[in-house]
Amino acid sequence: MYDQSRYIKDARKRDPMRGLFYPNEVLGMLEGLKRWYRKRDWYQERGIPWRTGILMWGPGGTGKSSMAKVVAQTL
Repeated sequence: MYDQSRYIKDARKRDPMRGLFYPNEVLGMLEGLKRWYRKRDWYQERGIPWRTGILMWGPGGTGKSSMAKVVAQTL
């Protein structure tokens, strides 16, 4: 692999959602994951395992892999 950061102006600030369009339900799921990610201490204080999962389905080419990348880059 090669380092793409030299081709992207300020790679750390690049928006992972740039060029992607999802319905509001999908964007709501992403917001829910962000809330879950910020609540790690809440889970640990109560002895609840800090894990979650999502299921994405649909025909090929609908953005499932792209959304997985967005989630990974966002969290």
